[in-house]
Amino acid sequence: RRTRKQLGALSRDLYHGEEDAEETARQQCQGPSCVFPARPHSKYCSEECGVKMATNRIRAYLPEQQAHWNDEEPVAKTFNRQKIHDLENEQKTTRSRLEELDRRTQAIDKHISAVAKATPTPEEEVIESGGVRADDLTIYCATCGQPVTLRAAMGHMERCFVKLEGTVSFGSLVMNEGIDIFCDKYDPAQNTYCKRLRVLCPEHTKEPKIGSQEVCGCPLDPSFPSENKTCLQFCSRPKRLCIQHHCWEKLRRAEIDQEKLNLYLKLEELSEQLRLNQWQVEHRHSLMAIMLHHTVDHSKEQRGGDTNNNSSSQQQQEEDKDDMDLAPPCV
Repeated sequence: RRTRKQLGALSRDLYHGEEDAEETARQQCQGPSCVFPARPHSKYCSEECGVKMATNRIRAYLPEQQAHWNDEEPVAKTFNRQKIHDLENEQKTTRSRLEELDRRTQAIDKHISAVAKATPTPEEEVIESGGVRADDLTIYCATCGQPVTLRAAMGHMERCFVKLEGTVSFGSLVMNEGIDIFCDKYDPAQNTYCKRLRVLCPEHTKEPKIGSQEVCGCPLDPSFPSENKTCLQFCSRPKRLCIQHHCWEKLRRAEIDQEKLNLYLKLEELSEQLRLNQWQVEHRHSLMAIMLHHTVDHSKEQRGGDTNNNSSSQQQQEEDKDDMDLAPPCV
């Protein structure tokens, strides 16, 4: 049995033996004109030799690769340019749609200002045209379940919705600049900005009081709002008695703002794709791209192969003809 000292001496001998074998197995540094041994697990003796070797390789291969790169444009670059062209056209279409939605909003505001001067239909005629009185019908609220009359149903349901919506927070730490469709009301308690649509925000927007002589004014033309066209057909009932067109202005504006929001998100996505394709076009001509990539023209290889085959077949035919001339005549 070996003692602990003997085992320790044996392990030291083995360790030094491995070091000596490693020193013996070291190769010469592959750097240019370098005679020193390479470092362990490396081909070079120092970082300077490695940098010099890489520099010499670049100087040797770069001119040829650069000439080949300039002769033929990469196919990927053509694809990127076509993609950039398509993205720019799509951005123009999206911005044109945003301008059209802005004109629709202006048309709605102009229509509301025009019908504000109109005279509403008398209340007696409205009740008689309905067939029954609105107070005679009762429905149940979808939110709280309480029974309410048909005339007060829309207002009651909207108030219940405002209470329920107020319990949910839609906030962000960043305020949007240049986009006027969000509420962006600052909440000092949570240090956030409200990100509901401005026309639908029940927490920071109060509904104006409806006058007794205020007309509904909901346009009855299905093509409204359209550019350079005034809607002459609209609901002339008193606004507080019109059940069919409750808050039609808010809903029309909310529909337009929601489409605007979708278009803004689309513009952001298109801008990111455009930036990525432009970056690829600009950095495709970099040093690393030229040294690591090249374009293979298979059509040239195929034409070269066909030429070689034709030349070889012609050469074979000439050799066969010479053999026939040298052959002795048959007797």
